[in-house]
Amino acid sequence: MPPSRLPAMLADLPRHRAVGAKRDAKGHKTSWIGYKPHLDVADGGIPIGCLPASASPRDSQAAIPLATMTAAPFTAFAGAQNGISSSRSPPAATPPVESSAAPPPDPPPADSEPLQAGSPGGA
Repeated sequence: MPPSRLPAMLADLPRHRAVGAKRDAKGHKTSWIGYKPHLDVADGGIPIGCLPASASPRDSQAAIPLATMTAAPFTAFAGAQNGISSSRSPPAATPPVESSAAPPPDPPPADSEPLQAGSPGGA
């Protein structure tokens, strides 16, 4: 679907607090009150998009608008990583971080004597 239809798809999603109940196959009543977050996740389960909506719509009703919202930025990013140009600019590269670790200590002078066991500072 073209992104130009995205505002219409989002307007079709109910955003009010839902209150509902139903009976399962064994006759037990299940009820709910509130909202439900619809998540779009990348490989490894990393969330890349969220669309909060009423708890009443089917998950498939929110899937298409959510996928439309998150598809363009991540397609452009993946293309840039693979050397494919895109109409969207990829995220700016960050400079490498300098290590803040202290340099290793200087070796002891060659004329110093090794420490003996039992002497102060020895093992």
